[in-house]
Amino acid sequence: VFSGFDRYVTCCCFTRDGAAVLGASRLALKAWRIVEDRETDSDNEETENSAVNRETKFQFKLNQTKSRPELIERLQSFGGDVTSCDIYNDIIALSSTDKSIGLWSISGSGSKLKCTELESSPLLGHSYSVYSVKFSLSGLLLSGSLDGEVILWEPMSGTVIKRLEHPNRTGFRVVQISRSEKILAAGGDDDTAHVWDGDQHIALKGHDNTVFGLDISPDERFLVSGCSGELLKVWSLDHLYSSQ
Repeated sequence: VFSGFDRYVTCCCFTRDGAAVLGASRLALKAWRIVEDRETDSDNEETENSAVNRETKFQFKLNQTKSRPELIERLQSFGGDVTSCDIYNDIIALSSTDKSIGLWSISGSGSKLKCTELESSPLLGHSYSVYSVKFSLSGLLLSGSLDGEVILWEPMSGTVIKRLEHPNRTGFRVVQISRSEKILAAGGDDDTAHVWDGDQHIALKGHDNTVFGLDISPDERFLVSGCSGELLKVWSLDHLYSSQ
């Protein structure tokens, strides 16, 4: 159990190797490493074999390992509430209501695990609260803000690669980027999911409340969107593009 938050948790994620967990609430993001206290048992091999037959090796390891969280770092945002976080390899991105995106690197291992702020941090380019950040598979960073803009960054240099605007400057609450980085998506306060494929923009209407959740299928053929109106929709991107 990870405790010690003074308000609701806004986001959480694992590091790539599973060695640490990140969780954000209000003015800070906390990072814990997972410490495993292994029990020794002369019957381990026999127990493991029977566990494999009954279910999986995972259940055996779960029973034989006592994991406990150990707080290693508390990362302060730059003056506003933490809204979202994401991680790529050893780089942490943290968005805030103060219009900025903080970047940290994780280094070391075990008890020497630590977080260091990058020289390019903070990323500045939005004019209002940054509500969502998402890394691509290659390490580019997509951000969405209540200023009605979506920005694609090269985070290590702080360079803005692409800037997209909502037609009416309505705020965005969530962003997503496809595996190929070709498709960018954002949802927000206009109850709509917006999709950009190069210069082509499609507005997916059909929700009756703010869109807070988005994902793009690995084959980039479908997009799923969820809103606060208790509705989840799956869209065929192939069909949408062919109908344009």
